Amino acid sequence: MNRRNIPNSSRLSPLFVLCLLLFTTLLSSTYTIATDRVALVIGNSIYPDQSLFGKIPMAERDADLMATTLRDLDFDVIIVKNASKSMMYSKLLDFETKITEGCTALIYFAGHGIEFEKKNYLIGSNALFKDRDILGEEAIEADVIVKKLTRKAPRTSIIFLDCCREAPPQSWLTSHKKTRNASTLGLAEMKTGPGLVIGFAASAGNLANDTLGEENGPYALALTKFMKSGEEFNRVLKLAGREVNARSITMKSANSNELGIVIQEPRMYGQLYHDFFFTSKKNETSQSTGMADLRAQLAEEQSKREKAEKQAAEAISLTRISAEIPADILFNQGDFTRAANGYQIYIRENQTEPNIERKWFYLGLCYENVGQLNDAATTFEHIVNFFKTGECVANSAYRAGLIAIGKREYTRARDNLKIAHRECSTAQLKTEVARQLAIANTGAE
Repeated sequence: MNRRNIPNSSRLSPLFVLCLLLFTTLLSSTYTIATDRVALVIGNSIYPDQSLFGKIPMAERDADLMATTLRDLDFDVIIVKNASKSMMYSKLLDFETKITEGCTALIYFAGHGIEFEKKNYLIGSNALFKDRDILGEEAIEADVIVKKLTRKAPRTSIIFLDCCREAPPQSWLTSHKKTRNASTLGLAEMKTGPGLVIGFAASAGNLANDTLGEENGPYALALTKFMKSGEEFNRVLKLAGREVNARSITMKSANSNELGIVIQEPRMYGQLYHDFFFTSKKNETSQSTGMADLRAQLAEEQSKREKAEKQAAEAISLTRISAEIPADILFNQGDFTRAANGYQIYIRENQTEPNIERKWFYLGLCYENVGQLNDAATTFEHIVNFFKTGECVANSAYRAGLIAIGKREYTRARDNLKIAHRECSTAQLKTEVARQLAIANTGAE
């Protein structure tokens, strides 16, 4: 036998070990890169027919848009749509296993969310929302997500809650809040920890628009747009918030008779103490031309947006310096559409002024006079829930009760008229409230 054809294992061993070490190092490096950025994306559009929650068609589309954007930015993404509470929690546990110390962990939720006793809940697609005692079976408490992120200690933790919506009008939650004179709008402000930022589609206690005419929601569109801009994280949120707010103002102004459009102001809670960029170094180097083009596009869009805002402002108000005077004049002249615009501006710029509830009341009357009864009822009930007591609250509750009777929402009418009866100080109004309350008491929904 020719011994030269027999491999010398002792001579090959060092080479084999070196190759093995190199291969192991490569695998380890690849794994680190793949899990350096992880994301969980949830989009709940569809709820049972018996549910008190309505469908949100764009939530799924927003989830798809966010997942695609994050994958392009080197995130390892778990996405789930129309998930029950148990499915959401299962995916949250899967996501938790991917989080390593020092990584970036991001969660995006689009769907229905509520605030109950100063805690926020993300609603699963199985929710009927008819029984307070099973809320834990229908929703995940947002603080649970915060605790899991805090425990795993990623370097950067980001939560986007695209769910600042109103509680269902006929639900146990709305009844619960009315007995406590609490607002039914939006989410509650959340506490965060080091390296954790929570972004709301709208500031605490306020509503977000489902759409401003596009296939996707305004918050998801703005976030994904500026994530790809190459800007630092805090700048991304500032630009996204500014765009959402400007778009909502422009759309509200241009569509003053359109139901449901609100002035939307995204809000960030918490702070990162280090710089973070959504664009990876690979993207910044290999796509520098693309980034330059995008920056130019953003600058052009900013210029167009500023021009549109200026045109809208000129079209809807006599002046932004003193909107109160023209609003009152326009109201007395019966020009309720332009008066409503004036009151909106005045309220936004003078929120802490004494007797500001009177401006809210006249805004509600403007909506009522142009037939925007949903907006009128929402405005009157905001006065009742926020200001709690006084003659203006009595009148607002009375107007909200009348609107509810007209829509045959007798439970809602009774709730408002009882408050009106309690707060009103004039015998004439008290008599009229009692008469309407008797009508509501005989009504059947």
